[in-house]
Amino acid sequence: MLIECKFSADPGYVGRNGYEQLLAYMTEAKTSLARTVAGVLVGPAEVIEGPTLTTTAAGPIAVTPPACSDPASRGASRDHPTGVLAASARPHAAAEDVRHEARTGAP
Repeated sequence: MLIECKFSADPGYVGRNGYEQLLAYMTEAKTSLARTVAGVLVGPAEVIEGPTLTTTAAGPIAVTPPACSDPASRGASRDHPTGVLAASARPHAAAEDVRHEARTGAP
């Protein structure tokens, strides 16, 4: 799992630059270091509109504010994108199946 953190009030810097950098790191890792990779882009809660997950050719990418910025999310790791990414490590898991497992705790 690769993590890219961007701290800025500029959504373009956090979203575009962070996403592009993370995707480049993931692509490089997948071609020379690991068969499967996943990434997490972390940005300020004021810029990131809640946790999201997308699938790329390099692997799944979660975009999220830091868990500590939302007291309600503390300890709820299966609802947090890192929990979703951990569940997505299963080979050939469909994104919707992974999200369902993260929400319900059932495969």
